[in-house]
Amino acid sequence: MLNAIAGAYSENLPIICIADGPNSNDYGTNRILHHTIGVPDFSQELRCFQTITCHQAVVTNLDDAHEQIDTAIATALRESKPVYLSSSCNLPGIPHSTFTRDPVPFFLAPRISNKMGLEAAVEATVQFLNKAVKPVLVGGPKLRVAKAQKAFIDLVDASGYAYAIMPSTKGLVPETHPHFLGTYWVASSIHPRRELSRDRKHFTRRPGEGLRQQIWPWSARPRREPRRTNTSAVEM
Repeated sequence: MLNAIAGAYSENLPIICIADGPNSNDYGTNRILHHTIGVPDFSQELRCFQTITCHQAVVTNLDDAHEQIDTAIATALRESKPVYLSSSCNLPGIPHSTFTRDPVPFFLAPRISNKMGLEAAVEATVQFLNKAVKPVLVGGPKLRVAKAQKAFIDLVDASGYAYAIMPSTKGLVPETHPHFLGTYWVASSIHPRRELSRDRKHFTRRPGEGLRQQIWPWSARPRREPRRTNTSAVEM
């Protein structure tokens, strides 16, 4: 479980990890519970998840359970990260007025950016890009978190820049766009893509030639012929 949640944290996946906690009547006692390391400490599991989740909630009473659960769900969706939610094992079967049969509308407050700060950032970015000789856009996995796939392609169309994607971005943006270069992976890419951020001369468009024609597609590396060796039977 820890490995799965840690992986979700690194990949920015909003997962709600629900754990069955100790009986609410056990808190405040020195009882040693099963499936523990043999000490009367009920926070062992919580501490394990603190470093790999963006929010933790431990429900030990029903008075604020509804608020804690809603906060955990909202945080997971807003931050696009896993959250940890533990509930005492004796609480789910107890009725409470805050948990009605009719569903309550769920609302997430929209993100509000600073307009002046945004304009200043855009202006600084434009000045930086205008000084570049042959800028290339590289799409990363944060496009999914920010839901910026369409905005990324709109930027490509408006600027006319060539673009590549990282392996973790495959499937988020189209690979059939005329400005698409290929998959950028420093350690494994072929020479033109490996030098994408260091030597832009490989991406110069020639008259009548598309950008994709100047580099090999990911699956079109030259294949090496298998080595043939002459073998003969040896009689023992």
